[in-house]
Amino acid sequence: MAVAFALGGCINGPLHTFRSTAESSRTGADTSRSFSNLAELSAHDNLGPGLEYRVDAQLVQGFADRRTDGISSQDTTTTVRPAAELVVSSDTLRWSQRFESLRTRSMFSLGQDTRLTRNDFLEKLEWMPPGMPQFTTWLDVRTVDDDLFVEQSTLETFFQVQQTLPVIDYQYTLLSRVDEDDRSGVENDRLEHTLRATWREETEGGRFTSSLSVFANRRRNDLSGSSGGLPGVEVLATQGLAERDTTPQISTLPVNAALVDGLDTVGTGVNIGGFSSGGEESWNIGARLPPGASVDTIHVSTVDPVDSVFASQFVFTVWVSDDNAFWTQVGNIAAPDYDVALRRFRLTIPPITSTYVKVVNRTSPAGAPAVLVSELRFFSSPTSSSPTITTHDETESATAGVSYRVADELTVGYDLFLQQAQTDTSGVNVRDENRIDQGLWASYTPHAKVDANVRFANQHTRDPIVQDEDVSTLTSVLAYRPLETLDLNASYTNSERELDGDPSLETESLQGVTSAQLLDTLRADLTVQKSTQDDTTNSRTIDHWVTGISLVADLTSSVELTLGWRDDQADVSGLGATDIPDPSERRTEMIWVVKPSEQLVLQVELDWVDSFAGNGLDQRTRIDWIPFADGALDVTLDYDHVSVDSSGDSAFDRYRGQMRYTLTPRAFFQIDYSLQDPRDDVRTEIVALAFNFSS
Repeated sequence: MAVAFALGGCINGPLHTFRSTAESSRTGADTSRSFSNLAELSAHDNLGPGLEYRVDAQLVQGFADRRTDGISSQDTTTTVRPAAELVVSSDTLRWSQRFESLRTRSMFSLGQDTRLTRNDFLEKLEWMPPGMPQFTTWLDVRTVDDDLFVEQSTLETFFQVQQTLPVIDYQYTLLSRVDEDDRSGVENDRLEHTLRATWREETEGGRFTSSLSVFANRRRNDLSGSSGGLPGVEVLATQGLAERDTTPQISTLPVNAALVDGLDTVGTGVNIGGFSSGGEESWNIGARLPPGASVDTIHVSTVDPVDSVFASQFVFTVWVSDDNAFWTQVGNIAAPDYDVALRRFRLTIPPITSTYVKVVNRTSPAGAPAVLVSELRFFSSPTSSSPTITTHDETESATAGVSYRVADELTVGYDLFLQQAQTDTSGVNVRDENRIDQGLWASYTPHAKVDANVRFANQHTRDPIVQDEDVSTLTSVLAYRPLETLDLNASYTNSERELDGDPSLETESLQGVTSAQLLDTLRADLTVQKSTQDDTTNSRTIDHWVTGISLVADLTSSVELTLGWRDDQADVSGLGATDIPDPSERRTEMIWVVKPSEQLVLQVELDWVDSFAGNGLDQRTRIDWIPFADGALDVTLDYDHVSVDSSGDSAFDRYRGQMRYTLTPRAFFQIDYSLQDPRDDVRTEIVALAFNFSS
């Protein structure tokens, strides 16, 4: 740390960032100490009109000393990431070259000494003439090599032309990518064409609007190599899902599109790392798969590499569901295998064909740094011993929509979606889908106090290889605001699904929400919902009555109190009722917020939960204190107590504290303390120091 302070006081010139950290943790008799230094430098200058360069470099040095189960180990890691870019530009043309390299050496006292090298060379040309099509093309060459597992090369070429006109815009993309893995003897060739075009027009003074969009995509993927080395064929998920939930049996996951967008280095808001870094256990991360897909391998990618010592301590479970509501755990899962070079956990499971699949991190090492999940991928192992697997994927779709404003307060519309998708693997058809989605809608706003919307939609999917699916949905929403201080909202939804012509699932829901400002200092919210789910496929019916109320009161100018109560009563009947736990839950909460000044905020939360998993009281106290008005010193204290009374009683206390002292606008010193103390297990204690300087 002394070195960091010395450097922080004398560094000038191109230095961008310098950070030094030290951390010590203890879990029972197991201890861990780590030190790291990070330095980032950059230089950028214009050499002349239209000519500029940028040079970046990052150096990371880390040392860790651990004692686990009586065995001591010392690990040292050094990472160097240099990059250089040259740009030549004019009014309409921009040409750039960029080279980036990553070199990492990891030395482990238990005998392993590995070197990883990544090189990336990108040459890019952009032509943007005014009033004409815009062109972009690039050539990207990447190599990855380490001493043990990986020796890969990638050649990617890209071409795109696009233009936006008054009533139409279009975009055409051609992507070619060749991946070679010399260690496994596998080559992957991919060629993809994509065309997008949109036309829109308004007539009759804006009363009538119409639009038409077309999308065409054709992709060819060839995997060749020895049959034993061939990876599985990727199953492309149609929807990403994620939420932190401690009851994975009955969780309903919201959409997280970033999980399945194909970007392996972009975070998704999911941190499964140690609790001291803000990570949390019980993250439910999953996806919806196309009908009939079979999956036996799951990859959980991370933004940054995870230290092998920490990676080996993660424990995952896998769950499947047909409705994203009730889940069944998959057994016979192999221990996860983490590939540092490719930054991914690999989970091998028995073949599954459910619509929804999710991974839950049941155990994460408390002292681990942040582990940010970037992507979830699914694979099906080859069923043939053929040394070559060829996949052809073609998709064409179109959307159209019209709307007509009948009067100032009434607008009606119609929208249509058409799609044709075909996929074959090694000459065998695995998908032949024709889909039609259409919807009628109306919006009625007679005056400022009333707003009504209704929509009826119907989806037909025909696939003789997989299955036929029909879904009809009716949704209506009514909002009424008779007073400035009173909002009344009601909604009704009915959805019916058929699979291969047989009823599968029908859901009906009616909900009312009221929000009222009773006094200047008192607001009340009331929610009542009645829903029925008739699941013919699983032979069960679920009736829900949900009632919730909350009061938010400003007791004084500096004290706010929130009281909340929610009761979810469910009745499950039918032959399949025994396959799921009771989804009923009752929750009561109280939140105090005390703000005696702009520099001090105190918050206390009490949350009582009663569900099938047991009942218990969660407590949290948080203090944010900035003793100086200029914010030079910031102190945060956080305390949680969680108690669950069930067949497996559990409770733990969690303490967090942070103090940050800002030395200058560009430098700060920070101390973090974390303690997790379970009732019937060993506790974990972590102390971390950090110094950061940025120019």
